[in-house]
Amino acid sequence: DRGRVITFGPAPGTPRAGPALLDDFATPTGLSISKEDINKLPVGNFAGVVHWIRGNIAAEAALQQLRKETVLGFDTETKPAFRKGQWNPPALIQLAGAEAVYVFRLQDLSNSVHEGLAALLANSGIKKAGVGINCDIKELQRTHHFKNFKPGGFVELGEAANPNGKQLISLRALAAIYMGVRISKTLSVSNWAHPEISNRHILYAATDAWVCREVVLKIPFSVCHLSL
Repeated sequence: DRGRVITFGPAPGTPRAGPALLDDFATPTGLSISKEDINKLPVGNFAGVVHWIRGNIAAEAALQQLRKETVLGFDTETKPAFRKGQWNPPALIQLAGAEAVYVFRLQDLSNSVHEGLAALLANSGIKKAGVGINCDIKELQRTHHFKNFKPGGFVELGEAANPNGKQLISLRALAAIYMGVRISKTLSVSNWAHPEISNRHILYAATDAWVCREVVLKIPFSVCHLSL
């Protein structure tokens, strides 16, 4: 069925999440935290079940579960382009639910699965939270399978978590402020289109989506408006 279930546990002595530091970094002009303060925090990774999905049967089963969720963490990963004019389509879509994270390798999936993913991302009844979602969605819409999809139910955390700020706040900063952990970005420039990415890469991708879901659940509903 071209799917694999991976259970990740926390490294010894590593907390899944620490105390929120929101009060320490709230200012009249918005949330702010320095790189130095972030680097003092313990590393945080997702600890739980990740579904690594490379086949249609596994994908359809995952979509069936995801349609039952009310809040999802959302992210994508794309192979970086290093030459002018070069463009690579998104390679992965990550969706974090209440019990597991689902990582879809898009190149391996059928038209019907892509249609199912597009319908899920268009469903305004399911909240999808992410950072830099406008960019992610525009890149998806450049692909054949998602060109006609219209997003629904998306929350831009960079704005919702920092309504008084003048600029978007990064996912790494949000993890530090709302969860008290430091997430690694060392694998961000990777060949995400490679057919056999490592468990370390899968955990990295899953962690980003997990953090998005954890953060949106901590934001007061009054400021957590839908962006798309």
